Amino acid sequence: MLVDAVSAKEVPWIYKARPLYIGRIGNIRVGVIWAAPGAALTSIVMEDMIASGVTTFIGVGTLGAIQPFVETGDIIVPSLAVRDEGTSHHSLPKHEAARPSRKTFKAIVDSCRKSARKHYTGPIWTTDAPYRETKSKIRHFRRKGVLGVDMETSAPYSLWANIEKSKLGASSLLVRT
Repeated sequence: MLVDAVSAKEVPWIYKARPLYIGRIGNIRVGVIWAAPGAALTSIVMEDMIASGVTTFIGVGTLGAIQPFVETGDIIVPSLAVRDEGTSHHSLPKHEAARPSRKTFKAIVDSCRKSARKHYTGPIWTTDAPYRETKSKIRHFRRKGVLGVDMETSAPYSLWANIEKSKLGASSLLVRT
């Protein structure tokens, strides 16, 4: 578990149902929290963490594959999130893409390369309507090269883009389930 990997301890936090753990990777303090499914709740927790001084976010979660070559257990590091949920539209104009911060994205990709884990980078699709992905939409996104679908990534990417970028970093690492 990630909490054990960074020797994290639970700290006082406003959400009893979503405990916050603080640990270390080398000299860097890291926090681990379960933000829960969905873009809206992820944004709420992220906003509260920003107010508490957090500056870098790495979302760790799962996604469903759209491309047939993405196999169970493969890692996806999204380079862009297609916004098909409601939350991100409050942070970015309608036609602006939701992208990760370059520095955080690069750090995750570099870690994947060093670990020699099978991974892909590329666009994903975020929707807040689970089990409502239609065959026509899946075909559309497959043709566009979209790797998979999740429920959260476009929200933190959009929130990051809406805040002074030099003060905040956000990226994601997703595992195909």
